[in-house]
Amino acid sequence: DAQGVLRALLLGDRSRVTDVQRERFVKTGLMHLLAVSGLHVFLVGMVLYALLRPFLIRFGMQWRTVEIARAALTILVLGGYMFLTGGRPSVVRAVIMATLFIGGIVFQRSAHPLNTLGGAALILLAVRPPALFDVGFQLSMSAVAGIVTLNPRLLDAIPERYRASEAVDWLVSTGTVSAAAILGTAPVLLFHFGWVSAAGLLLNIAGIPCTGLALSAAILMAVTGGMWSLAGASFGSAADVFVQGLLATSRYGVEWLSWAGIRMATPDAWGLGALVAALIALTQWPRPHLRWR
Repeated sequence: DAQGVLRALLLGDRSRVTDVQRERFVKTGLMHLLAVSGLHVFLVGMVLYALLRPFLIRFGMQWRTVEIARAALTILVLGGYMFLTGGRPSVVRAVIMATLFIGGIVFQRSAHPLNTLGGAALILLAVRPPALFDVGFQLSMSAVAGIVTLNPRLLDAIPERYRASEAVDWLVSTGTVSAAAILGTAPVLLFHFGWVSAAGLLLNIAGIPCTGLALSAAILMAVTGGMWSLAGASFGSAADVFVQGLLATSRYGVEWLSWAGIRMATPDAWGLGALVAALIALTQWPRPHLRWR
């Protein structure tokens, strides 16, 4: 049921996702795409933020006023989207980070991604301390931390000659982001489920674009449907095509790459600590000013 998957992508409501579909997404490492998270909030905010500028310029506003107005409206809509999706910790974190990021653009202040992530975590835990023990919160935070800290190292490790064209560079970048997210969430996944899907490294290269395009088409369908039915129907059909692509990725992933997973007993505190320490060490290596003697 593509409509059930699209509903899960937009609202985080997985009640209409079948058991077979759910199992496929888990085994292929694509389950995170069905949980409304930073990717979804980013796409909603990005589409809205881009559409508001030409709309507000028509009112003859000055550039500064336009920037403040569209930032305020985007943050307001993201807040509504957060409540619409049930206020899940991962969504709250993403909305807080988006608010801090957009605020930095408006006030021309730059912030390090880890500082923004830490600020979002502190605000969320101050309001809702039990979220610290929520699996979704742990996965969301560890995924973002992994992408921010590990992705630059992974990209630097790939020679420029292997990234000559834009298409290849995009594939490489998508692959390193997937790898960074998998490595970042590995301790959490092993602790709670005893399973990490290595197949997700390849399948996310197809799954993430399908998800992004499906969400973008669905958002545009919602925006244009009430004003122009033909455009709304066209975007709706496009969203269905991209969801079918995501379902095909999970289906063929199970058939071809079901062996590509790491299953092990839940690690104890020492094992988990060693894994986290290894990942932290990976974020610090190599550095030009550190040399083996």
